[in-house]
Amino acid sequence: MDYGLRTVDKFDGSGNEIVYSVDEVDVEGYAKEIVGKDTDGALVIKNTKNSVEQPANDKISISVKKVWKENNGTEIADKSALPEITVKLVKKVGTGALTEVSGKVIKLNKGNDWKGTFADLPKKEGEDAVTYSVKEDSISGYTSDIKSVADGYIITNTKNPPSTPLKPPVTPPGNTACYTTGNTVDTTYYTNNANYTNYTEYTKISKK
Repeated sequence: MDYGLRTVDKFDGSGNEIVYSVDEVDVEGYAKEIVGKDTDGALVIKNTKNSVEQPANDKISISVKKVWKENNGTEIADKSALPEITVKLVKKVGTGALTEVSGKVIKLNKGNDWKGTFADLPKKEGEDAVTYSVKEDSISGYTSDIKSVADGYIITNTKNPPSTPLKPPVTPPGNTACYTTGNTVDTTYYTNNANYTNYTEYTKISKK
């Protein structure tokens, strides 16, 4: 780009020759170099674009979703009484050890539909890439499984089965009926309801 020439005095009032120089205001993203004069005597300033550019996106977000399941693998339908859980963010910088990220904690509960997000997480620390994962505070009576998905993690809590089967009552409530297995009439009472899943329900017969 040529801005032409301007006529200036060669000598000052005392007859001394004046030496002139020029400079350029810095331009963001470019390096400046004053090369010299061209064949016409015009001063040449060269601008070179910097080779190192900022990445377009240097932040990421990690989503977290909670799933609750019965011990038979089906999803728990009524979640109103389920406890709030605490999820913490964990990171690994380069080949370093896993460490908790200070201040990065989310609470999952019925109010937020058991979903949350860790936002604005740097992809790098210095020249090292950062890898993120999550962990939750343990919940009594449940086994936790954390699975990585495309945009974050799914934490599944499955209810633990009872450690020992509960003993059913020896007679029907109120002793109003008898139960049988095969041809043998027996007043021993078994049930297959939720409290006694390891027992078989006897067939109810007429009272003897």
